[in-house]
Amino acid sequence: MEIPSTFEIKSKIIIEKPRNLNRKPIINKAEAFPTVFDDICCGTPNILEKDGFQVCNNCGTAYDRVFISRQRRAFHHLELEKRKMHERKYSEFGPRTTLPGKRDHNGKMIKGPSKYNRIEKINKSIHSSYERNLWFASTDFQKLEERLQIPSYIMEDAKKIYRTAVKNKLTIGRDIISFVCASLYCALRYNKIPYNIEEIIEIFIVKRKKVFKRLRTLQLEVLPKLGIKIENAKPEEYLDRYIEELNLSMKVRNFAAKIIKVSRNAGYTMDGNNTRGVIGSIIYLASRHEDEWCKQKEIAEVVKVTEVTLRNQVKKIREYIKSIRS
Repeated sequence: MEIPSTFEIKSKIIIEKPRNLNRKPIINKAEAFPTVFDDICCGTPNILEKDGFQVCNNCGTAYDRVFISRQRRAFHHLELEKRKMHERKYSEFGPRTTLPGKRDHNGKMIKGPSKYNRIEKINKSIHSSYERNLWFASTDFQKLEERLQIPSYIMEDAKKIYRTAVKNKLTIGRDIISFVCASLYCALRYNKIPYNIEEIIEIFIVKRKKVFKRLRTLQLEVLPKLGIKIENAKPEEYLDRYIEELNLSMKVRNFAAKIIKVSRNAGYTMDGNNTRGVIGSIIYLASRHEDEWCKQKEIAEVVKVTEVTLRNQVKKIREYIKSIRS
Protein backbone atom coordinates (compact mmCIF):
# COMPACT_ATOMS: atom_id res chain seq x y z
CA MET A 1 0.00 0.00 0.00
CA GLU A 2 1.35 3.43 -0.96
CA ILE A 3 1.82 5.98 1.80
CA PRO A 4 0.37 9.42 0.96
CA SER A 5 2.63 12.44 1.21
CA THR A 6 0.39 14.46 3.54
CA PHE A 7 -1.74 13.68 6.57
CA GLU A 8 -5.46 13.37 6.06
CA ILE A 9 -8.10 13.29 8.77
CA LYS A 10 -9.25 9.72 9.57
CA SER A 11 -7.34 8.32 6.63
CA LYS A 12 -5.13 5.30 6.26
CA ILE A 13 -1.76 6.76 7.21
CA ILE A 14 1.07 4.62 8.46
CA ILE A 15 3.78 6.40 10.48
CA GLU A 16 6.75 5.18 12.47
CA LYS A 17 5.81 3.46 15.69
CA PRO A 18 6.30 5.88 18.60
CA ARG A 19 8.80 4.91 21.26
CA ASN A 20 8.69 5.04 25.05
CA LEU A 21 4.95 5.65 25.30
CA ASN A 22 3.90 4.12 28.61
CA ARG A 23 0.85 6.29 29.17
CA LYS A 24 -2.63 4.86 29.53
CA PRO A 25 -4.83 4.84 26.39
CA ILE A 26 -7.30 7.70 26.11
CA ILE A 27 -9.77 5.87 23.85
CA ASN A 28 -10.45 2.27 22.89
CA LYS A 29 -11.61 0.37 19.84
CA ALA A 30 -15.28 0.15 20.80
CA GLU A 31 -15.83 3.88 21.32
CA ALA A 32 -13.97 5.79 18.62
CA PHE A 33 -13.47 5.18 14.90
CA PRO A 34 -14.96 1.65 14.70
CA THR A 35 -14.89 1.48 10.91
CA VAL A 36 -11.36 2.81 10.60
CA PHE A 37 -10.05 0.41 13.22
CA ASP A 38 -11.61 -2.54 11.39
CA ASP A 39 -9.94 -1.52 8.13
CA ILE A 40 -6.36 -0.48 8.87
CA CYS A 41 -5.54 -0.91 12.57
CA CYS A 42 -4.34 -3.93 14.48
CA GLY A 43 -6.59 -6.22 16.47
CA THR A 44 -5.86 -4.59 19.86
CA PRO A 45 -5.53 -0.81 19.29
CA ASN A 46 -3.93 1.38 21.95
CA ILE A 47 -4.62 4.99 21.01
CA LEU A 48 -2.49 7.78 22.48
CA GLU A 49 -1.97 11.49 21.82
CA LYS A 50 1.43 12.03 20.20
CA ASP A 51 2.66 15.27 18.60
CA GLY A 52 -0.84 16.56 17.95
CA PHE A 53 -2.23 13.28 16.55
CA GLN A 54 -4.15 10.31 17.90
CA VAL A 55 -1.80 7.39 17.22
CA CYS A 56 -2.02 3.65 17.82
CA ASN A 57 0.82 2.68 20.12
CA ASN A 58 0.90 -0.91 18.79
CA CYS A 59 1.05 -0.46 15.01
CA GLY A 60 1.79 3.28 14.62
CA THR A 61 -1.36 4.25 12.72
CA ALA A 62 -2.42 7.93 12.92
CA TYR A 63 -6.16 8.62 13.02
CA ASP A 64 -7.06 12.18 13.92
CA ARG A 65 -5.58 15.52 14.86
CA VAL A 66 -5.85 16.95 18.36
CA PHE A 67 -7.00 20.57 18.32
CA ILE A 68 -6.37 22.82 21.33
CA SER A 69 -8.97 25.51 21.92
CA ARG A 70 -7.84 29.12 22.35
CA GLN A 71 -7.93 30.44 25.90
CA ARG A 72 -10.55 33.04 26.74
CA ARG A 73 -9.37 36.58 27.33
CA ALA A 74 -9.22 38.05 30.82
CA PHE A 75 -10.33 41.67 31.30
CA HIS A 76 -9.56 42.25 34.99
CA HIS A 77 -7.33 40.80 37.71
CA LEU A 78 -9.98 38.41 39.07
CA GLU A 79 -10.41 36.70 35.70
CA LEU A 80 -6.65 36.71 35.24
CA GLU A 81 -6.10 34.88 38.55
CA LYS A 82 -8.91 32.43 37.75
CA ARG A 83 -7.86 31.55 34.20
CA LYS A 84 -4.08 31.57 34.37
CA MET A 85 -2.62 28.17 33.51
CA HIS A 86 0.92 28.63 34.84
CA GLU A 87 2.85 30.76 37.29
CA ARG A 88 5.03 33.64 36.20
CA LYS A 89 8.69 32.74 36.06
CA TYR A 90 10.81 35.40 37.71
CA SER A 91 13.17 35.72 40.61
CA GLU A 92 11.56 35.31 44.01
CA PHE A 93 13.43 38.33 45.30
CA GLY A 94 14.23 41.40 43.21
CA PRO A 95 13.52 42.51 39.65
CA ARG A 96 13.08 40.21 36.66
CA THR A 97 14.95 42.44 34.22
CA THR A 98 17.17 45.49 34.50
CA LEU A 99 17.95 48.23 32.00
CA PRO A 100 21.36 49.58 33.04
CA GLY A 101 21.71 51.93 30.09
CA LYS A 102 20.64 52.71 26.55
CA ARG A 103 22.39 49.62 25.14
CA ASP A 104 21.16 46.20 24.11
CA HIS A 105 22.56 42.82 25.17
CA ASN A 106 25.34 43.10 22.59
CA GLY A 107 26.48 46.46 23.91
CA LYS A 108 25.21 48.43 20.93
CA MET A 109 23.35 51.69 21.36
CA ILE A 110 19.56 51.48 20.97
CA LYS A 111 18.69 53.68 18.00
CA GLY A 112 16.44 56.54 18.93
CA PRO A 113 15.71 57.75 22.48
CA SER A 114 11.99 57.23 22.03
CA LYS A 115 12.46 53.49 21.49
CA TYR A 116 14.47 53.13 24.70
CA ASN A 117 11.93 55.20 26.65
CA ARG A 118 9.10 52.94 25.45
CA ILE A 119 11.06 49.82 26.47
CA GLU A 120 11.83 51.30 29.88
CA LYS A 121 8.20 52.31 30.42
CA ILE A 122 6.95 48.82 29.53
CA ASN A 123 9.56 47.23 31.78
CA LYS A 124 8.43 49.34 34.76
CA SER A 125 4.74 48.84 34.10
CA ILE A 126 4.89 45.02 34.21
CA HIS A 127 6.20 45.06 37.79
CA SER A 128 3.49 44.63 40.40
CA SER A 129 3.59 46.33 43.79
CA TYR A 130 4.78 43.04 45.29
CA GLU A 131 7.78 42.92 42.95
CA ARG A 132 8.62 46.59 43.43
CA ASN A 133 8.61 46.16 47.20
CA LEU A 134 11.02 43.22 46.98
CA TRP A 135 13.14 45.18 44.51
CA PHE A 136 13.64 48.06 46.95
CA ALA A 137 14.21 45.72 49.91
CA SER A 138 16.86 43.67 48.10
CA THR A 139 19.35 46.57 48.25
CA ASP A 140 18.82 46.93 52.01
CA PHE A 141 19.36 43.21 52.57
CA GLN A 142 22.52 43.31 50.47
CA LYS A 143 23.85 46.23 52.52
CA LEU A 144 23.19 44.39 55.79
CA GLU A 145 24.86 41.23 54.49
CA GLU A 146 28.01 43.10 53.48
CA ARG A 147 28.31 45.23 56.62
CA LEU A 148 27.55 42.52 59.20
CA GLN A 149 29.17 39.60 57.32
CA ILE A 150 26.08 37.44 57.73
CA PRO A 151 26.00 33.96 56.11
CA SER A 152 23.85 33.46 53.03
CA TYR A 153 21.53 30.92 54.67
CA ILE A 154 20.64 33.50 57.34
CA MET A 155 19.80 36.02 54.63
CA GLU A 156 17.58 33.47 52.88
CA ASP A 157 15.58 32.99 56.08
CA ALA A 158 15.30 36.77 56.53
CA LYS A 159 14.10 37.24 52.96
CA LYS A 160 11.54 34.47 53.39
CA ILE A 161 10.14 36.18 56.51
CA TYR A 162 10.01 39.54 54.72
CA ARG A 163 8.43 38.02 51.61
CA THR A 164 5.66 36.49 53.73
CA ALA A 165 5.04 39.86 55.37
CA VAL A 166 4.69 41.50 51.95
CA LYS A 167 2.28 38.82 50.73
CA ASN A 168 0.12 39.37 53.82
CA LYS A 169 0.11 43.14 53.04
CA LEU A 170 1.68 44.05 56.37
CA THR A 171 4.09 46.52 54.77
CA ILE A 172 1.39 48.79 53.35
CA GLY A 173 1.77 52.26 54.83
CA ARG A 174 4.95 51.29 56.71
CA ASP A 175 8.59 51.87 55.84
CA ILE A 176 10.56 49.06 54.26
CA ILE A 177 13.78 49.50 56.26
CA SER A 178 12.18 48.80 59.64
CA PHE A 179 10.65 45.55 58.31
CA VAL A 180 13.99 44.54 56.79
CA CYS A 181 15.77 45.05 60.13
CA ALA A 182 13.08 43.15 62.03
CA SER A 183 13.11 40.27 59.53
CA LEU A 184 16.88 39.93 59.77
CA TYR A 185 16.80 39.96 63.57
CA CYS A 186 14.14 37.22 63.57
CA ALA A 187 16.33 35.09 61.27
CA LEU A 188 19.35 35.65 63.53
CA ARG A 189 17.44 34.73 66.68
CA TYR A 190 15.93 31.64 64.99
CA ASN A 191 19.41 30.38 64.04
CA LYS A 192 20.85 31.47 67.44
CA ILE A 193 23.43 33.82 65.95
CA PRO A 194 24.80 36.27 68.58
CA TYR A 195 23.83 39.65 67.10
CA ASN A 196 22.08 42.49 68.88
CA ILE A 197 19.28 44.47 67.31
CA GLU A 198 21.24 47.69 67.98
CA GLU A 199 23.99 46.48 65.63
CA ILE A 200 21.41 46.17 62.85
CA ILE A 201 19.78 49.54 63.57
CA GLU A 202 23.16 51.35 63.50
CA ILE A 203 23.53 50.67 59.78
CA PHE A 204 20.29 52.50 58.87
CA ILE A 205 18.81 55.73 60.16
CA VAL A 206 15.78 54.14 61.78
CA LYS A 207 14.28 54.49 65.24
CA ARG A 208 14.67 51.62 67.69
CA LYS A 209 11.04 51.90 68.80
CA LYS A 210 9.79 51.51 65.24
CA VAL A 211 11.87 48.37 64.64
CA PHE A 212 10.50 46.80 67.83
CA LYS A 213 6.95 47.49 66.61
CA ARG A 214 7.68 45.70 63.33
CA LEU A 215 9.30 42.88 65.27
CA ARG A 216 6.14 42.48 67.31
CA THR A 217 4.05 42.45 64.12
CA LEU A 218 6.20 39.69 62.62
CA GLN A 219 5.98 37.61 65.79
CA LEU A 220 2.17 37.77 65.78
CA GLU A 221 1.33 37.64 62.05
CA VAL A 222 4.19 35.99 60.13
CA LEU A 223 6.31 33.66 62.25
CA PRO A 224 3.40 31.39 63.35
CA LYS A 225 2.49 30.82 59.69
CA LEU A 226 6.07 29.80 58.90
CA GLY A 227 6.33 27.56 61.95
CA ILE A 228 9.17 29.64 63.41
CA LYS A 229 9.44 30.07 67.16
CA ILE A 230 11.93 32.57 68.58
CA GLU A 231 13.27 31.92 72.05
CA ASN A 232 14.73 34.47 74.44
CA ALA A 233 18.42 35.19 74.08
CA LYS A 234 20.69 33.20 76.40
CA PRO A 235 24.06 34.38 77.78
CA GLU A 236 25.79 31.26 76.45
CA GLU A 237 25.14 32.40 72.89
CA TYR A 238 27.16 35.60 73.38
CA LEU A 239 29.93 34.17 75.59
CA ASP A 240 32.39 32.98 72.93
CA ARG A 241 31.96 36.11 70.83
CA TYR A 242 32.68 38.56 73.66
CA ILE A 243 35.55 36.48 75.04
CA GLU A 244 37.22 36.63 71.62
CA GLU A 245 36.63 40.37 71.22
CA LEU A 246 38.13 41.06 74.67
CA ASN A 247 41.14 38.78 73.97
CA LEU A 248 40.62 36.71 77.13
CA SER A 249 41.86 33.19 77.72
CA MET A 250 40.01 29.90 77.69
CA LYS A 251 40.21 29.74 81.48
CA VAL A 252 38.05 32.86 81.72
CA ARG A 253 35.60 31.39 79.24
CA ASN A 254 35.25 28.11 81.17
CA PHE A 255 34.83 29.84 84.53
CA ALA A 256 32.23 32.20 83.02
CA ALA A 257 30.28 29.18 81.74
CA LYS A 258 30.47 27.71 85.25
CA ILE A 259 29.07 30.93 86.73
CA ILE A 260 26.16 30.84 84.27
CA LYS A 261 25.33 27.24 85.20
CA VAL A 262 25.51 27.81 88.97
CA SER A 263 23.52 31.04 88.84
CA ARG A 264 20.76 29.44 86.80
CA ASN A 265 20.56 26.44 89.12
CA ALA A 266 20.37 28.81 92.10
CA GLY A 267 17.26 30.42 90.63
CA TYR A 268 18.60 33.51 88.84
CA THR A 269 16.56 34.14 85.66
CA MET A 270 18.94 35.51 83.06
CA ASP A 271 17.33 34.39 79.75
CA GLY A 272 15.93 37.46 77.99
CA ASN A 273 16.53 39.65 81.07
CA ASN A 274 19.11 42.19 79.83
CA THR A 275 21.26 39.42 78.39
CA ARG A 276 24.16 41.68 77.40
CA GLY A 277 24.42 43.18 80.89
CA VAL A 278 24.35 39.71 82.44
CA ILE A 279 27.03 38.23 80.18
CA GLY A 280 29.19 41.36 80.62
CA SER A 281 29.08 41.11 84.41
CA ILE A 282 29.83 37.38 84.29
CA ILE A 283 32.87 37.96 82.07
CA TYR A 284 34.06 40.69 84.46
CA LEU A 285 33.82 38.37 87.49
CA ALA A 286 35.48 35.49 85.63
CA SER A 287 38.38 37.68 84.48
CA ARG A 288 39.00 38.86 88.04
CA HIS A 289 38.92 35.29 89.34
CA GLU A 290 41.53 34.17 86.79
CA ASP A 291 43.73 37.27 87.38
CA GLU A 292 43.16 38.57 83.87
CA TRP A 293 41.98 42.02 84.78
CA CYS A 294 39.63 43.63 82.33
CA LYS A 295 38.22 47.09 83.00
CA GLN A 296 34.49 47.59 83.31
CA LYS A 297 34.69 50.35 80.71
CA GLU A 298 36.19 47.98 78.11
CA ILE A 299 33.56 45.31 78.75
CA ALA A 300 30.74 47.88 78.65
CA GLU A 301 31.92 49.17 75.26
CA VAL A 302 32.06 45.66 73.77
CA VAL A 303 28.68 44.44 75.06
CA LYS A 304 27.17 47.92 74.48
CA VAL A 305 25.73 48.61 77.92
CA THR A 306 26.48 51.32 80.45
CA GLU A 307 28.93 50.84 83.32
CA VAL A 308 26.10 51.42 85.81
CA THR A 309 24.15 48.49 84.33
CA LEU A 310 27.26 46.36 84.49
CA ARG A 311 27.90 47.14 88.17
CA ASN A 312 24.26 46.47 89.12
CA GLN A 313 24.38 43.05 87.45
CA VAL A 314 27.67 42.24 89.21
CA LYS A 315 26.06 42.88 92.61
CA LYS A 316 23.15 40.56 91.78
CA ILE A 317 25.28 37.70 90.46
CA ARG A 318 27.70 37.76 93.40
CA GLU A 319 24.88 36.59 95.63
CA TYR A 320 24.47 33.41 93.57
CA ILE A 321 28.12 32.42 93.14
CA LYS A 322 29.27 32.20 96.74
CA SER A 323 29.40 28.40 96.45
CA ILE A 324 32.08 28.43 93.71
CA ARG A 325 34.39 31.08 95.13
CA SER A 326 37.76 29.86 96.06
